Amino acid sequence: METTDQYPVPKRVKYDKAENPAEGEDKISNLPDTLLHHILSFLPTKYAVRTCILSKRWKYIWTSVTSLDFDDGFYDTEPGKKRVRAKVANFMNFVDKVLIQNASSLEKFHLKCGSSCDLNRINTWICAAMTRKVQQLCLLISVKQSLKLPHCLFTSEYLVKLELVGNFVLNVPSSICLSSLIILYLEKVTFVDDISVEQLFSSCQVLEFLTIDDCRWDNVTTFDFSIPTLNCLTIYHCNSTGHKIRFNLPALTVLTYAAYAPEEFIVDDLSSLYEASIGVELSEDQYKIKSSMHGDCVHALLEGVAHVKILDLDGDTMETLSFAAEHPYMPTFPNLKRLGLGVCKNYGWGMLPCLLECSPGLEVLQFYEGLVHSDGQRKFNWDSPQSVPYCLLSHLKSIEISEFEGHDQEFEVIKFLVNNASILERLVVNFRERRVDVEGQVKIGEKEELKVAEKFLDLQKGSAHCRIVIGTSFGSIFIKGLKG
Repeated sequence: METTDQYPVPKRVKYDKAENPAEGEDKISNLPDTLLHHILSFLPTKYAVRTCILSKRWKYIWTSVTSLDFDDGFYDTEPGKKRVRAKVANFMNFVDKVLIQNASSLEKFHLKCGSSCDLNRINTWICAAMTRKVQQLCLLISVKQSLKLPHCLFTSEYLVKLELVGNFVLNVPSSICLSSLIILYLEKVTFVDDISVEQLFSSCQVLEFLTIDDCRWDNVTTFDFSIPTLNCLTIYHCNSTGHKIRFNLPALTVLTYAAYAPEEFIVDDLSSLYEASIGVELSEDQYKIKSSMHGDCVHALLEGVAHVKILDLDGDTMETLSFAAEHPYMPTFPNLKRLGLGVCKNYGWGMLPCLLECSPGLEVLQFYEGLVHSDGQRKFNWDSPQSVPYCLLSHLKSIEISEFEGHDQEFEVIKFLVNNASILERLVVNFRERRVDVEGQVKIGEKEELKVAEKFLDLQKGSAHCRIVIGTSFGSIFIKGLKG
């Protein structure tokens, strides 16, 4: 059996064209080199290399592939085991050999490896990719110790997409230029200080998409997002407590924030924002205080995004808002067309009428987390307002409710909305997936769901044209008209 490095491959099978010309015809090998390179670019590099044994035609095809994808298979494996060390050694030798034999300019370089890999060799591989004018670089490195990136990575005029996942330290050099970078994804990396943040973002002259996930910025006082070209910003799971966050993003259209409450949100420019998804959670220490400062912080962000057309506020945000000093004050959302709301421990219901009143042009209202919290707390603070919000009388066309359980308090909310929504076209209600208690009994079965669904027949109409869709575990129920 022949081998290529540590990868065994079967012997070639020879076809007798005289016996069966059609079967022996190799149409793929007759394709142009550029097309074969494109085909191989979709394969992990170890499989692309194996094609060298197919025939003389294929022997060197892989050496000109412009996409390299290396994975040692031990990303989350503890180092030290003899079997792991041997396979990792083979993997590192394989990467070395491929980079020596493949001298093409690279479109993509993907590297995924665990802590058993030698860090110096990893930096050497990165530098080799940068030398080949790589356009898309993806590094997923699982190491406990901090990993500093080589300076050559920060001075590329060819890099279009950069993805860093691992314990990287962004010790950004003073001479940095990423003039072609459009997409930047950072996960578990550490920002050193305010200067490193400013230097990184100011060097990205055409950056459009930025994701920061579970990153550390302990020594950063103000995380300043000042990027004139940025179109989409996503912030996940970052511990931003004790820090200020500034948004100076005139071209931003989509903002997603799902992290702890910072010390302060500062909005300088979000004038192009179209859609915002806000999830501001309190850390354990913050929750012990429940300060009005946290609620006011969220209010400041909502004021900065008040001109959006699509807005999602999750349950954590609704809860944090409930601590605001000026509760239930809300900014006006003059352009808002779709509002998605969550609930958390049943806080924030007192703000629903205010949110509706502040959204005069609202057309779609969604409760994607349901109307009661899933931890079993059934009652929530809902009192029907004395006046009907303007959007119900003039604009609201669709109401969507997920995770429905059929409790009386839920119906109180639905009754108010449906009774007063004058031009409502559709009400969609989906039952929560049937849950089983500790004794193995289903808490709500098909008969109970059907009984609850029948209550919708008795709803007083606000709109004669509204169609109700009830999603149950046994199918959907359609109700075309509402009782007058």
